[in-house]
Amino acid sequence: ATFDSKMGEFYWEIPKTVSIAILGYNAFKDNKDGLHSIFEIRERQRGVLLTKGLEMHFLELPKLADWQKRQSLGSG
Repeated sequence: ATFDSKMGEFYWEIPKTVSIAILGYNAFKDNKDGLHSIFEIRERQRGVLLTKGLEMHFLELPKLADWQKRQSLGSG
């Protein structure tokens, strides 16, 4: 779907945008257990969320095998 904004419209009137990146490498090495990372826009000092209208999801496929092993050990 597309959205055509018009001059004078407020940014909060724009429909939610979700970006999904499926990666063949580990982008977030400090997050060893996290197969799925979600980012949003926040103010640095107070951590206030600017908008719920933008999310960026990252799936790191190399972490999938470890995640599957943990799931099978936890359920068995």
